[in-house]
Amino acid sequence: MKKLLIYFYEYDEKNQINLESILETTEERSLLADIYSKELNIDDPIKSINHCLRILKKHSLNKTKNRLKTELLKTDRNDPKLIELMKKIKRINQDLVDTKNLEIQ
Repeated sequence: MKKLLIYFYEYDEKNQINLESILETTEERSLLADIYSKELNIDDPIKSINHCLRILKKHSLNKTKNRLKTELLKTDRNDPKLIELMKKIKRINQDLVDTKNLEIQ
């Protein structure tokens, strides 16, 4: 489910989903088949939604953090931009910690 959510979050072509490229194991394929064929009962849908939101937020923040780290490595040590990049990474690290509190009501 996480992979599907991340896929939907990252790609604009929602109508052109290639499930074979997303699903890697027999277990994942079996789970998707169960989702299609069975009525799923979720004990606490809000809890499940909040969990998915946290995963998406962390994924997005980590993607930005990795991009900034790459930029940081390419930046000259005397460049004033270096400090700003470090501050942005620090902010993202704090946002990653704060994602544990992310939830809808």
